Amino acid sequence: MVPLFSVDQFAVLPVPVVVRWTMRWFLFRIMMGAGLIKIKGGREWKELTAMDSFYETQPCPNPFSKYFHSMPRWWHRGEVLTSHFVELIAPFLLLSPFRRVRVIGGIIQVVFQAVLILSGNLSFLNWLTAVPAILCFDDAFFSPFFSKDKINSAYMTHQLVTASLYKTSIVRVMVNIAFGLLVARLSVPVVRNLCARRQIMNGSFDPLCLVNTYGAFGTVQNER
Repeated sequence: MVPLFSVDQFAVLPVPVVVRWTMRWFLFRIMMGAGLIKIKGGREWKELTAMDSFYETQPCPNPFSKYFHSMPRWWHRGEVLTSHFVELIAPFLLLSPFRRVRVIGGIIQVVFQAVLILSGNLSFLNWLTAVPAILCFDDAFFSPFFSKDKINSAYMTHQLVTASLYKTSIVRVMVNIAFGLLVARLSVPVVRNLCARRQIMNGSFDPLCLVNTYGAFGTVQNER
């Protein structure tokens, strides 16, 4: 995502398409893994009671956790249903070929992670999970947050980038293709694990741990 030998504000070449889709696939795996492990895990997720005690037994409650915990039961049922939606249905929006659908999917994931940050303290986990969602947004989405001067500079850079795309070396193209094929090949056991009845919660299937599987809170304890 970041050029190795450049610290320029605007890159000379855009992030390769295969990298953008790989990051979206990365976020898809994270969320889908987290959702499936819950469905296959404790009964509390199926009975919609997981959030009744979650804020008390989560690893590190924060000052706001007690307020979330004190909400009525119907609220906690809604939290579980929302979690199932965000982790099992919304991830498919990230892989949509349509821009607006991807943007909606990215917003859903960022908002979800923000709520988790407010309601608990899982260190940098939720912050890092929100980062890949940025790849669902484009310049048109971010332009309202920048001044006209910044937008004009970015536009001029875009013109140069467009011209430089015709000069893209065959080596760069081959590297991008090889990268995409590698990720696709290493994703096969990850997909098998997601579909397995006994899903591994957190694990890797290659020696270098390049493409991994994730899952969290398959069960929620009633006592800390």
